Amino acid sequence: MSTRSLVVFEDKGKEVCTLYRQSDGYPEGMGKDLYDLLKGKNIVNGYNDPKNQINGFENLIPIAIWGLVNGTCDSVLSCRKWDEEFNKKYPNDTQRDISSDPPWPCGGVYIYPVGTRNCGEEFIYTLSVKMDKPKKGAVGGVCGRIMMKCQVVHWSKNKKTEVEKTTYRKIYSGELDKFGEFLTKTKIDKQVTATE
Repeated sequence: MSTRSLVVFEDKGKEVCTLYRQSDGYPEGMGKDLYDLLKGKNIVNGYNDPKNQINGFENLIPIAIWGLVNGTCDSVLSCRKWDEEFNKKYPNDTQRDISSDPPWPCGGVYIYPVGTRNCGEEFIYTLSVKMDKPKKGAVGGVCGRIMMKCQVVHWSKNKKTEVEKTTYRKIYSGELDKFGEFLTKTKIDKQVTATE
């Protein structure tokens, strides 16, 4: 079964966009993909270094969607590599033939209504921006850092009342740029499930 996740984008404490990803939702998958995609990026108002800057919070969302959908992340690339190896090993299996895939990725990442929860997700990643004092070279005098929170989602059901309960356990909260260090220091069980 796939490890589903949500990515929630919050601007000034208000949720403005929710992404759902069907697989690889655990921190070493989706968390690392977000880290690899956005690490080292400063949030600015007006940019002069597009490789290292994102032009405001409103620009963060399409950049994240583009990276996750277009397969610039490790987990997406490893899935494509697996498909290619499968096609070489089983050339007559037309159901897995990715050579006929459309030029755009179909499935995997979806935009859901703001506030969506309880859709099978096992992890929720919340991205926001913390504004700092202007840094040298920041056009427009505004600069910020990307913040990330990662939560494990647990579902439980009271056997007597049949009432379902959802709880969230925060496993990381801080700068996105420090998430890679968190991954190397922390062993996270990929098998964390809703029934734990």
